[in-house]
Amino acid sequence: MQFFISKNFSRLFIFICLYSIGIFMMASPSQTLSAQEINPDDLDFYLHTTDVGYPVPEKYGHAGLRVINKAQRQDVIFNWGMYDFNQPGFVKNFIAGRLMYRLAIYKTFQAQISYKRYKRSVWEDRLNFTDEQKIKFYKIIMEQSLPQNMAFAYHYRLDNCSTRIRDFVDQAIDGRLQQKSEQAPKLETFRESVRVHQTTTPFTEFFTDVVFNNKVDRPMTPWQKMYLPIFMREYFMGINQNIDGKTIPLLTPVMRVENDPTPIRNYWLDVWMVMGLHLLAIICLFLIYRNRNIFLKFFLCAYGLFYALILPFISLYTAWSWGFSDHIDLWHNANLMYIWPLDMLLMF
Repeated sequence: MQFFISKNFSRLFIFICLYSIGIFMMASPSQTLSAQEINPDDLDFYLHTTDVGYPVPEKYGHAGLRVINKAQRQDVIFNWGMYDFNQPGFVKNFIAGRLMYRLAIYKTFQAQISYKRYKRSVWEDRLNFTDEQKIKFYKIIMEQSLPQNMAFAYHYRLDNCSTRIRDFVDQAIDGRLQQKSEQAPKLETFRESVRVHQTTTPFTEFFTDVVFNNKVDRPMTPWQKMYLPIFMREYFMGINQNIDGKTIPLLTPVMRVENDPTPIRNYWLDVWMVMGLHLLAIICLFLIYRNRNIFLKFFLCAYGLFYALILPFISLYTAWSWGFSDHIDLWHNANLMYIWPLDMLLMF
């Protein structure tokens, strides 16, 4: 018993020490980062792209920005993907599409520990700028690190961790990124993109497919598709920069930390699963008509109860979102014509 207590006390003591060191070493934008007297030779920028994961929040990957300032001996990560579960009204704001995210700045070694802890595969790629672009980019992100600019209204495809970096890079290279991407051929729709990333979680795929309106059925430009960190990384590599008379890609690979394989994405597996359930229900109906088996009746009742309970709640959320939320992709949804909330009354 004494050994058990001392062992756990030692773990608690080590945890407190490590946590205190991390808090102490956390970069403070107002104290440690300065945009004065910038020497472009002291600046290096790296894009950190995290591969997709298994949990729903990790389905689309993540993007961060590594900033090195040799003159100030700084090596930090800019992460525009932080939110606080304890913020007032978190659940209400999440449902209503008014969730506030924040920029977090922390030491690079802390990010590397996090990558290994959560078993995420990460690419580190160098952003190649001219000296003028380096200074411009540094000033842009320094302005973002001011306390009044760190919070922003998150939107999953219009303003997220990836689009923030896209916009700042585009400003640094005088809008060439957006100009080229808007002139390129259109790609798949946002709905199709969501389906690809949600195939390992069929229920969330079904839910998003029902609640989204026709806004997500428009083909995306490469600029719009850069809400996906992995696509943004690939697109950056196709943009050329003229640096000291040489043509160099905007993004060049440096290294990849391989921690976990990418989840298998199989859209057709999900389609066949849904079709198989419907076919099974039809077969049960036929067998009940021929044999009147009690087990088949039970299965069919359970199957119908699932649809009778789940679909009305989804339709209630869709109808509520149209009138009271900021989710523009959920407004004026034609699916309400066949999953009307009052259908729940038919159960009684």
